[in-house]
Amino acid sequence: MFEICFVMCYNGYMKKSTVLVGGGVIATHYVKGFGNSSTLALTALVDTNPSCAARELFSVPFFTELDDALKLKPEVAVLALPVAAHGRVARELLSKGVDVITEKPMFGSLDEMDECLSFAKSRRKNLICMFHWKAADEVKFLKANLSRYGKIKSISARVCDDYAATPDGSIRQDRLGLMGAWIDSGINILSYFDEILDLSDARLTSEEVIVDDKSGMPKYAKKVFLASGITAEITVDWTKKSNKKTSVIECEGGTLFVDHTAQTVSFDGKIIFDCAVPDRLSSHYENLFYSLLPDDTANIKSTILLHKLLFSGSAK
Repeated sequence: MFEICFVMCYNGYMKKSTVLVGGGVIATHYVKGFGNSSTLALTALVDTNPSCAARELFSVPFFTELDDALKLKPEVAVLALPVAAHGRVARELLSKGVDVITEKPMFGSLDEMDECLSFAKSRRKNLICMFHWKAADEVKFLKANLSRYGKIKSISARVCDDYAATPDGSIRQDRLGLMGAWIDSGINILSYFDEILDLSDARLTSEEVIVDDKSGMPKYAKKVFLASGITAEITVDWTKKSNKKTSVIECEGGTLFVDHTAQTVSFDGKIIFDCAVPDRLSSHYENLFYSLLPDDTANIKSTILLHKLLFSGSAK
């Protein structure tokens, strides 16, 4: 009896019946997360494409229409959709009494985020955002052990993806839904920095952006913030044939180098943490989904702060 209670409860929180809206590539990384979640019980998958990437990975009913899935009376919906669709779908779900958890970024503008959060509050429902980089194993290690190396003096991160490493230098057609380099990846790094820095007074001090002429979206962005006197620099580059993601943390006691692709942390050249998990994104979501609560009020505070920083300046 005790074991059954443990499976069904997380700190007294019963599992919530959950529908996953969106079965594309990102949803394929949710399998372990949903399978090991102590808070969410997946009951259905919805995608307009019957041949979506995640359909065969989940042993739950599949629907091409959201209304059909809603007949199962889900308590929570997880949105793994293009950012542009978040607002419309979230409002529909909230209006029907369903709590909503969105992929990052929550929305494509501050105005849309404020409007949807206000709407959720008016309906007495929950609307939160998933920041999967917060749940990365190397980030969790840093959060637990960073104090050993003295105060942070500066931090810089660089994220590379090959989404604009095309013959004509334009962003790939299949990546246009990400809304450009900064919107897609800037939020990841900001959410990581939020785990180890106080960003409450952070402000943008400089930025540089290269826009793709064809789509009008940034394919390269560099932003520098000042947070509690610490320089925090973020570079996102889609123009090279690289998928490397790294950061450097200068501390009073030495230098930490973080390879987010390999999920390792080195101190003054010596590896001090090695996660050794092949699929880093699945690892992120497994950590995240385990205790993810749709009524996490702390998440709302972080969501507002991180999106204000995300949409500061002009490199959107």
